[in-house]
Amino acid sequence: MSHLWNDNDRLLMLLHALVSLFTLFASTRAAGASLIAFRKSALTRNERRFVYASLALSAASALTGFIVYPPYKLDVRMVVFEPNHRWLVSLFEIKEHFGVLMLGASAGSALLVRGQADEELQPLRRWLLAGLCLWTASMAWFAVLSGLAITSYRSVGDMLTP
Repeated sequence: MSHLWNDNDRLLMLLHALVSLFTLFASTRAAGASLIAFRKSALTRNERRFVYASLALSAASALTGFIVYPPYKLDVRMVVFEPNHRWLVSLFEIKEHFGVLMLGASAGSALLVRGQADEELQPLRRWLLAGLCLWTASMAWFAVLSGLAITSYRSVGDMLTP
């Protein structure tokens, strides 16, 4: 490892992982709430909060990822993954692209519930909300699991190489 990947970068990577994990929790809860709303036609104020939390946490996860990316690219990706493990680089790029799509879907679902009191949601709005929340949650699951796989491969890979 280069001298650029220091303890502050590791701390920021840990913060990114924790925020991403909370994003996973909030988006999964929002997806569940959207499915309930799909059946009962309305979202309570508490259920709408999870949609907003999913958006806020998705944005925070993207921000911490953007901050940690330059030292990661120089010290981990280019040194460790690109020479020998191109498939990990590809998995990382897919994860990042899905993360951006997740942020957009989360913003769309927040716009759908914005200004909605506990009144009934129109059928089209319920379909869109359920689809966007399910997309957000599935992308959060993929991002967290693939991020854990990429991160753990580096530590496990070191132990396996002679």
